[in-house]
Amino acid sequence: MSTVVLDKAYANSSSRYSDIVSDVTDLWDWADISTVYDGTMFKLHVEDNFGLMVYNGNSNFTTIAVRFGSSSYHIAGPSSTAAKLLIKAERVGEDTLILSVWRVSDSPNIVSANLCDKYIICRGVNTITEEEETVLVYLGSNSTSGTNKCMLLAGDVMQATDIAAQNANANVNAKNTNIIPFFSPASVYITKDVYQSLCSNVSSWYFSDVILNDKPYRMSGSVFVLDE
Repeated sequence: MSTVVLDKAYANSSSRYSDIVSDVTDLWDWADISTVYDGTMFKLHVEDNFGLMVYNGNSNFTTIAVRFGSSSYHIAGPSSTAAKLLIKAERVGEDTLILSVWRVSDSPNIVSANLCDKYIICRGVNTITEEEETVLVYLGSNSTSGTNKCMLLAGDVMQATDIAAQNANANVNAKNTNIIPFFSPASVYITKDVYQSLCSNVSSWYFSDVILNDKPYRMSGSVFVLDE
C-alpha cells in the first residue's frame, strides 16, 4: 500500500538542517550514513557508491541532492538560493520510496507534483541476467524550458549519466496513459515496478492512487509505481 510518510515545509531551512537530516534518515533503511564537511553535508547511502545527501549550502538554505562517488548532482530546487524547503515522501510497499523536493523563497507550503525534484529508491532488474538490486533514480520536474534531466544509478554505473526528461505537465490530456521503466545508457538495469509516463489521460500531473489496466498504481507527477 502507498503511504505518505512525510509532507512538510521547513521555513528557514538552513536553521532546520538537523531536523531535515533526522526526518530524511527515518525514511529508509540506508546502507550507510556518514557526515562530512564539518557537518554541512550528511550522506545517506543507498548502496556503497551512491545515495542522497542533505546539504547545508550556506547561511540561506539546506537542500537534497544525489551523491555518486565523491561528486554531487541534481541539487533540489531552482538555481537561486531560497530559504524554505518542501519535502513530500511516499512509501509504496517495502521496496519504493519517492522523495519530491522543492526549494522556494516563501510560498507555497506544500510541494507540487509538477514543480519539484524527485529522488526515487526502488528495485532494479538487470536486463541480461534478470538479477535484482536497489537503484536510485533522479527525475527533474522543475522546468517548462526543456532542461529537465533524469539519472539512474545502479551498481554497474561507472559514470553518472543524464538523459533528457519531460517538461512539467508534459503530454497530458492524452487518449490513454502509456508508461515505460526508467533506464540509463550507463546501466543494464531498468526499474522493476516504477515507471515514467510518456503521456497521461489526466489534465495535469498530481499525487493520487490510480488504476491502470485494472492494476493499482501510485501516481506521483509523471511517475507511476505498481502498488500491489
